[in-house]
Amino acid sequence: MPLLDVETFYNQQNLKRFFFPGRIFWGTDCRYRLRDLVDAGGTIALFVDAYFLESEFIREFRDRCGSRMVLVEPIGGMPRTEQVKRLVERMDRLPDWFVSVGGGSSMDTAKAVMAGLLFGSYDGIGIGERRGIRPLAGAGKPAFVCLPTTAGTGADASRYYVIYDSGSRTKVYGRSWSLVADWILLDPALVRSLPERLLVPSAFDAFVHLFESFLCRYERSWFGEMISLDGITRILRSLDRIVRRGERDDDPYLQLLYSATMAGVAVSNIRTGMIHEAAGALLEHTALSHPETLFVFFRETCALYRGHMADREALLLRRLSAEYPELGAASLDGILRWWEDHFERCGITAGVVRAIGQADVPAEELKERIFERVHSDRVWIEKEGPLPLEDSRIRAWIAASLARFGL
Repeated sequence: MPLLDVETFYNQQNLKRFFFPGRIFWGTDCRYRLRDLVDAGGTIALFVDAYFLESEFIREFRDRCGSRMVLVEPIGGMPRTEQVKRLVERMDRLPDWFVSVGGGSSMDTAKAVMAGLLFGSYDGIGIGERRGIRPLAGAGKPAFVCLPTTAGTGADASRYYVIYDSGSRTKVYGRSWSLVADWILLDPALVRSLPERLLVPSAFDAFVHLFESFLCRYERSWFGEMISLDGITRILRSLDRIVRRGERDDDPYLQLLYSATMAGVAVSNIRTGMIHEAAGALLEHTALSHPETLFVFFRETCALYRGHMADREALLLRRLSAEYPELGAASLDGILRWWEDHFERCGITAGVVRAIGQADVPAEELKERIFERVHSDRVWIEKEGPLPLEDSRIRAWIAASLARFGL
């Protein structure tokens, strides 16, 4: 193994790396470049959001590929281990192409299946004893193409994947740069049909990726900082154009798509923080979506770190003041209220309250499970977060976050 292996090296205070192995194309009608790519030949596995399965674009693509299409897998709802296991067992060899058209569920399902075939497992790839794992002998990565249909997860550009086990109600996850899409095609036509109640939380997902990347103390880099500042500004400005001003041309949707993809690049070069850990635990016990669970913990995270990230806050506000002065945010509280106004406007906040009230475990047990998940990430708690956190502060943060939503 090389001394400096991109799979196993994390940024340190005085030694950095920044990596992204893919290619990003964006623009109106960019989706049609898919056929230019796959016309090179070879077998194809298609993972497609069930909503788009009968769309004209997908029907035309399937007709064009004909018998070369060895798998067409519709994805609905959260990515599940049962589906991944079935597909890994069914596919005795990797096709030449993996194509994913959809949101995070479609792309994470594709990545988990690819991991199962490349590495012999999809559970914990790149984690613990499997850190730096190499592909099986003779297993070559297929060309991987992603066309995002939501502007939030950044799963196309991320080395991470997360799937959920229905039986144990726990997440199965992994990470590898080998699973990043080789080709990412960003076409605003694929997201223009998203209603605001889905577009807003999707954009918030990307925002939190960028925000946590921006907060890291030692793993952050100059490249990541530039991406975070640019992406946060684009998200707030573009979402405002759509939601408040009613603009429906391609540009603001394309800005959101681009920002989400770059958020996937940014977060892959650091680590997700405590907002993500807490959100993942809450997700397992409620009917909430991933961005809705992130929303639950955002305000109290800012309150927890207030005074310990003044340099970060000042840098972000200067960028927003220069490029999005209409926001008028004099502090981080202005950004918080901006997001809360958008969630309220779309009727999301009331749904979050209902879902938390219907959690499948009692309140105290839910808090304890969230604590265990957050507490397990000692790197963030002790080193990467804006300040080290003792157990009592973590518990108080969890309780205050849930109390805001009626628990």
